[in-house]
Amino acid sequence: YQRRVHGDLHLMSRSTLFFCLCAFLGIASATFGVDYSTLLKNSIPCLVSNGYIFAVPRGYCSYGDVDENVVENIQNAWNGGMHYVDVYMFPCVSCANPEKQVTDLVNALSNSRYGMIWFDIERYKWTDDLEYNRQFILRAVNKMKELGQKPGIYTSYYNWESIVGLDWDGVSYLPLWYAHYDLSLIHISEPTRPLYISYAVFCLKKKK
Repeated sequence: YQRRVHGDLHLMSRSTLFFCLCAFLGIASATFGVDYSTLLKNSIPCLVSNGYIFAVPRGYCSYGDVDENVVENIQNAWNGGMHYVDVYMFPCVSCANPEKQVTDLVNALSNSRYGMIWFDIERYKWTDDLEYNRQFILRAVNKMKELGQKPGIYTSYYNWESIVGLDWDGVSYLPLWYAHYDLSLIHISEPTRPLYISYAVFCLKKKK
């Protein structure tokens, strides 16, 4: 499965895979959200009316530039009734200079209201040098913190294994958005909203 919603989002006309954040307060209640890499406007109220209140639009693209839609997507998410809005960053490893990439994104978001920036670690144009990859991630995360951001890590078992190795724990203190592609619930390292969420997991929800 692909994690992202690419292209136009047709809520009523086709089957679409949504990622959802299931934040458990006790056992029964849950909070659902969606992340996306396209401009969403009229679809947001429809998502909210169907129970999705957490939005995570793309903020930085794998080709090495800020997503031109991120500021509008953040504003549209709030205007459409979303309760929480984060951003995800898909880094450009071949572009080098992770500090500049982070700085460019944070500067672009200077007038936007959002929670965290999720650093997307997926197998796309990373090097075969695990140590280089580790340092790239550390440099990006350190720059995020230096700029006053709240970073998190999005990845999966096999992505992490091939990019930095399973024995590396250099950013293990960060919130972890762990992708599990069998539609089952999975653990996240710590609550992303401590005042609202006592235990959090992420899952996939297939829209019928």
